[in-house]
Amino acid sequence: MPTADELPPADTLNDATPPAGKLWHAGTLTYTKSGLVMLFVFLLGGDFTWQLRDRFIIPTMPLLLRKFGGSDFITGLLMGTLPAALGILLAPVVSYRSDRHRGRFGRRIPFLLIPTPFAAAAMVGLAFTPVIGRWLHEGMGSPNSPSRSACIIFVFAFFWTIFELGAVTCNTLHGALINDVVPRPVIGRFFGLFRVLSLGAGIFFSYFFFGKVEAHFMAMFIGIGLLYGICFSIMCLTVKEGDYPPPPPTRKHPLGPLGAAVETYVRDCFTKPYYLWFFLSFMLAHMAFTPVNLFSIYYAQSVGMDMTTYGKYSAIQLLCSMIQAPFLGWLADKFHPLRMTLFALLMYAASTLLAFFLVRDARTFAAAHVICGTCSGIWLTATAPLGPALLPKMRFATFMSATGISIAIGSMITAPIVGRWLDYVNRHQPPGSRDYHYIYLWASGFVTLSLIVTLVVYKKFMNYGGPKHYDAPE
Repeated sequence: MPTADELPPADTLNDATPPAGKLWHAGTLTYTKSGLVMLFVFLLGGDFTWQLRDRFIIPTMPLLLRKFGGSDFITGLLMGTLPAALGILLAPVVSYRSDRHRGRFGRRIPFLLIPTPFAAAAMVGLAFTPVIGRWLHEGMGSPNSPSRSACIIFVFAFFWTIFELGAVTCNTLHGALINDVVPRPVIGRFFGLFRVLSLGAGIFFSYFFFGKVEAHFMAMFIGIGLLYGICFSIMCLTVKEGDYPPPPPTRKHPLGPLGAAVETYVRDCFTKPYYLWFFLSFMLAHMAFTPVNLFSIYYAQSVGMDMTTYGKYSAIQLLCSMIQAPFLGWLADKFHPLRMTLFALLMYAASTLLAFFLVRDARTFAAAHVICGTCSGIWLTATAPLGPALLPKMRFATFMSATGISIAIGSMITAPIVGRWLDYVNRHQPPGSRDYHYIYLWASGFVTLSLIVTLVVYKKFMNYGGPKHYDAPE
């Protein structure tokens, strides 16, 4: 393994072409072409099962909550506020400890491997939610028991919380692992391939299985939970991390190590205006995406679209995003992901504003679902390599967790408020005929704010050296 002195100069890592001799470097790791291919195979294999988890489990949750008797407010609370609250509490701790951990298995792998079986078990638990909920209702006795629906939702919330604890840890550190082991000159193309697999999983589920979720969700959840637990564990055991310099010493603090950790975290992440603008850009974008992601299924039902048809249009949207992902990954490496992010925000703002004025039936909803979803896919592909491009490398997980906190705060605000608003404006309407077109107005307004903030980030980025000479401010 080469020492730091044997590695190429830092500025060559920003070059779009590999060094002489077809070697790629990521920290102390050195890859030949075949080694880089194997790294991609292991990472993308684990990523595929992770994406199966997200693409199968999360989109079905609003549908199942309504099946179990949950309101729009409950959907917003469990799907938006709960994950966000767990992210705020857990992500800073995990990221701070991971950035400073040094062990034989690396600084990311232990934190990714340990929660995996618990997340997999929670998926299996979600599969048995109706059964356990009915047992709980009957076991408590009818005079003292809440309704059967309330018991089922309580059990759902319990397993969903365990699932999200694992998901928060994985989401916090998965990108950090990629940042540590994938060479910078090809990271945009890696994320392009990552998006292809992710969208491929979504297409597979949406086209063939979405319309069958309500009838067969138990078998689906059990199968995905087991597959995810096995394959993601294999990825963690096969991908090797390099060596890292010792972490900075912990400063003495009147409140001990915990106080020192909190002070260091806040000082590093939240005292530099440049990074605050970066965090705000992501928060506002996710505040725009949240209502559409949570309530588009209900919107489809309200305009008379059955779930099989909805799944097929979702598959078309994901296919559009998958086709463009490798090209967008190449553009991110060529022109910089921040410029691609600005383009994506502009497209999403325009498409959602048009959707607010034009969508009123199943035909126009289908068009908006495909077009707006494809535009949001541009943003997701463009921003995948944005963190590695702009944030300090040695404290990457810490800064990404701060980004996650900002996103979580936005989601905590957005999901229940929009859910309560929709409950109010539709209070006299049965579930199948509610009006959900306001979700597009919310999306357009907040993504426009995100576009303005991202322009501020871009101006500061250029002041720090731009694409050729950028050095992340410490």
